[in-house]
Amino acid sequence: MTRKRNDSIILEYTDDGKGIEQKHLKDIFASFLLLHENLAKVDQALSIIYNLVTGKLKGKIKADSIEGEGTQFKIDIPINI
Repeated sequence: MTRKRNDSIILEYTDDGKGIEQKHLKDIFASFLLLHENLAKVDQALSIIYNLVTGKLKGKIKADSIEGEGTQFKIDIPINI
């Protein structure tokens, strides 16, 4: 879902997958958090997305997750960068 709020664009992405363990949730945007070999590419992608959103776009990104129910990412990007 995408919407405009004041001077920001809000992007929300939700999946209904396995979710992320709470103990790992705080570290998902860190480079090279190797929870499992198969997750290395996902981890690198989240790190790249985090750096683009918070650096280049001057925005914020947040992830919430419930194990067994899925994960939600919320990105807030200012319109006037």
